[in-house]
Amino acid sequence: MDSKTCPFCAEQIKAEAIKCKHCGSLLTNQQPQPYQAAAQPTAYEGTLWLPVPSLILGIISFLALFDDSYWDLDTIIGLITFSGTGLVLGILGTAIQKKGRGMSIAGIVLCSIGLLASIGLLAEF
Repeated sequence: MDSKTCPFCAEQIKAEAIKCKHCGSLLTNQQPQPYQAAAQPTAYEGTLWLPVPSLILGIISFLALFDDSYWDLDTIIGLITFSGTGLVLGILGTAIQKKGRGMSIAGIVLCSIGLLASIGLLAEF
């Protein structure tokens, strides 16, 4: 079996090879290509660090509305804080990343309901 030396990485490869198995360079055009370690993603996918807290805070805000006990001012302000924080995280999650966009939207909806209800409860004081 005939072999030749890759002009880019100097490793031994088959003489009929059109691409080096060591460095990945194409051997059909003999112009050196810059070495690329790994393919870079084209778009930022994101993480679940924004959508998950938004959804959790939205669920807490929504379920808190079913509490039929007396609501004092501190409880209403706490609900406004949870709903507002979840709303901000959800909006950021949908605006800057693709991953978890559905969770962010669900968090936005639930937090909006909680925020509107808490503002309504605040109007009673």
